[in-house]
Amino acid sequence: MKKDGVFLICIGSELIKGETLNTNFSCLGKLLFNLGIPILGEITVPDNLEAAKEALDFALQKSSWVITSGGLGPTFDDQTRSIISEYFNTPLEFKKNQFEIFIKNLKKKRKLSLIQTKNLKKQFYIPKSSKYLNNRLGSAPGFILSSSGSRIVSLPGVPSEFLDMLEKSVLPLYQSNSFLEKKCELTVKAIGISEVDFLNQLGELPYKNKVAYGIYPDLGHLRFVASSKLKFNPVLRKLKSKIKKKLKDYVYSYDGDETFSEILVKKCIQKQKTIALAESCTGGMVSEYITQVSGSSKCFKGGVVAYNNSVKESVLNISRTILRTKGAVSKEVASALATNVRKRFSASVGIGITGIAGPTGGSKTKPVGLVYIGVSYKEKTKVYKHLFNGDRDKVRNLASNKAMFYLWKTIETGMI
Repeated sequence: MKKDGVFLICIGSELIKGETLNTNFSCLGKLLFNLGIPILGEITVPDNLEAAKEALDFALQKSSWVITSGGLGPTFDDQTRSIISEYFNTPLEFKKNQFEIFIKNLKKKRKLSLIQTKNLKKQFYIPKSSKYLNNRLGSAPGFILSSSGSRIVSLPGVPSEFLDMLEKSVLPLYQSNSFLEKKCELTVKAIGISEVDFLNQLGELPYKNKVAYGIYPDLGHLRFVASSKLKFNPVLRKLKSKIKKKLKDYVYSYDGDETFSEILVKKCIQKQKTIALAESCTGGMVSEYITQVSGSSKCFKGGVVAYNNSVKESVLNISRTILRTKGAVSKEVASALATNVRKRFSASVGIGITGIAGPTGGSKTKPVGLVYIGVSYKEKTKVYKHLFNGDRDKVRNLASNKAMFYLWKTIETGMI
């Protein structure tokens, strides 16, 4: 028996080979979940008629709404139109008016050769009797074909085009033909705490049979999600109050879309605090996170990637004696990096990071993953020692996010 919900089929050999990341499924899942629309399943298949037919057979047994993504472009391997046409025994029909309008508008922007025009024309053949879906952001239109009580929605695979057409054309139609009960959701974002510690500090979760819970860690960050039917919204409000009370030191967002970097920069500007960074093993990653935010120049004074000891000495005045006796990866060097970069840039807060990201460079006394993070504020400096697990990229990311956490807490509380 078919259920109320959506089934997704992603078509593309590049997805199967791992050459292209399938972001459409994750974006679709998030969008539909927020609307209370179930995703009944997803299948990824190559640009192959038989594989696509098998996927359609399976999907149409589960749902009366099947969305396909990809295979609508102008090249020889874009076969979704032909696959749908053959599967439903429906001939393709040329959308002459839409094609002429598209070409006219495109020629206003650039010149087109006869070969280019011919290739683009291929995209405007869609199954007869299907509903044409305009693509505002690209060249390949989509379509909706109704057959035996089911709807097949074919959209381009380019993520921006896929999502735009989904939101503008497909979901309004789905919602007008559905009687799904609306859901409510609480999304909490935290940093500087593990998933185990988060759950331990939070304690017993209420109404587990009525509320769906999920916790998703990601390199020092985590996202905690609770969702339920609309009538259980008071439960989620109580849960939010509990989280605010028990985990306020780690939570930076409730149901917000802002990134941690955006929240950190906003907090610095609000409190009129400035930042300076001295990075060694992280190689400028923290600086990159901060400068991703528009307007960050109002609080970010600057940074130094002091990777080589000569730079530590000449630019940040780190004592050669400390470097020789304690080593570049040490509590003393992290402290000096944070203190000296704060003073050099006349910043409110200075951060110094030094460590061994690996895979080489470690020893028994200083293993791979050892990182010291110094925080200097109001003439005081504190150093935190960490031993991170993982490969080089993971260690650098974990160290960067932990430094961002210390920076946030310093700005938030005014102390270290």
